[in-house]
Amino acid sequence: MNRQFILNLANELIVDNFAGGGGASTGIELALGRHVNIAINHDPEAVALHTADHSQTRHYCESVWEIDPVEVTQGRKVGFDRLFLRKGCHKLQCGIDHHPPSNHA
Repeated sequence: MNRQFILNLANELIVDNFAGGGGASTGIELALGRHVNIAINHDPEAVALHTADHSQTRHYCESVWEIDPVEVTQGRKVGFDRLFLRKGCHKLQCGIDHHPPSNHA
C-alpha cells in the first residue's frame, strides 16, 4: 500500500489568485481541511461573489500582476498558492479590454 503524503500547512497561508466564483477555493478547502486565507481578483463582481461564498477569507480587488505579495501576506510563508497562467488571454486574467498587461504578454 502506498503511503499518503501529508502537507503540513498549519502555519502557512493559502492564497487563491484569480479567485472568481469560489469553486477552486471550495475544492482547496475540502482537500486541505481549512479555508483559503487570501483571495485576489481584479474584477469587483468576482470578488463580491467570492466574498459571499468565503466570508472568512481576506479579499483583494487588485490585479495579481500589481499587488505586493509581501504586503498581502505580511511576510508569512505561503504553503499553497493557486496560480494558473497560460499564454494569451483569459477573461479573468486580463483587463477590461481582454488583453494581458503589456509587460506580461
